[in-house]
Amino acid sequence: MSCSIDFSFLISVYKNDSSIYFDEALNSLLTQERLPDQVVLVCDGPLSDSLESIISKYSQLFLASNIEFINPRLEHNLGLGDALKYGVTFCTKAYIVRMDSDDVSLPNRTKLLEQFLIQNINI
Repeated sequence: MSCSIDFSFLISVYKNDSSIYFDEALNSLLTQERLPDQVVLVCDGPLSDSLESIISKYSQLFLASNIEFINPRLEHNLGLGDALKYGVTFCTKAYIVRMDSDDVSLPNRTKLLEQFLIQNINI
């Protein structure tokens, strides 16, 4: 019996985050062996032009890859904890996978998570 598990990746980005690492982090989602179903990217207050440019680029790439992309924005910086609490309300998939704006996921991250959850149904 084969089944699929749906994942929302939840990320928060802040104006002082590295645009280089942020770009690499989002790119690592597009290179997954098993793509995420949804990416929720919370903008925690106003962002730099370079971060905004990266968000614009990846919103198009996620759409082209059939990944649902949601980009809620906070008017003022609230901090990571509150930004994530806000972002969770937009996550609609069975599991939420947390990722920092500078995390690079190995290509098999989503696939391994899915396999683990299927094999350990009581978790």
